[in-house]
Amino acid sequence: MPSRPKTPTRQRIPLALRVAWRPFVEGGTTPPGAQVGETTDVSEHGLGLRLPVRLDRGSLLEVAVRTPEDTIRLSGRVVWSRGGSSAPFAHGMVVAPQTPKDRLAWELLLFEQGQGPQGRPARLAVAVPVSCQTVVGPLQAAACNVSPGGVCLLLPRALAEGEELVLLVPRESGLFEVNGRVAWAEAEADAAGLTAHGIIFVDPQIGQAAMESLLQAHRRAALSE
Repeated sequence: MPSRPKTPTRQRIPLALRVAWRPFVEGGTTPPGAQVGETTDVSEHGLGLRLPVRLDRGSLLEVAVRTPEDTIRLSGRVVWSRGGSSAPFAHGMVVAPQTPKDRLAWELLLFEQGQGPQGRPARLAVAVPVSCQTVVGPLQAAACNVSPGGVCLLLPRALAEGEELVLLVPRESGLFEVNGRVAWAEAEADAAGLTAHGIIFVDPQIGQAAMESLLQAHRRAALSE
């Protein structure tokens, strides 16, 4: 059987978003007031920033990235800075979300932006239980990542390449049905006896709705932890 394709390497995504930032201070110390800046690009562990002042390499910051849906709070360190004699000054940071809620919002932002016309096909790691109707009967599965074109499922038995199935994706109003086809399956099961399968959505338009339902289920589960 074909092996699982590698997940695309995370890339830097050009994106301009307004941010509020301030130097990190230890607990008990009154933090300074926040200043504004703007992102130039984002990645899984980094930010490009334009700031009104030039900061030293190694400076520790707290950054609030403002999107139409969320304010995502990140902590990070300046790894480089450059610029001329006047603002704005360019900076590069390594960052990490401050809370599980921030991490989820950051992952969703990168996933959504990575689907743009200049981006690589994006996948988002999820953990969503789904049901499947297959030629051998119903199976319980777990979606472990999703993309606009399909989903990776962990199944208790191996299915043949090209086999068709129906996924029943949970959503708040019930179950969403989407037809899929097995594109590949791992040669061996994992330690839990589950075999990873790559499933292509047969109808791209319905597949897009299925992906959005999976993302909503992932968000609900992550925020309830």
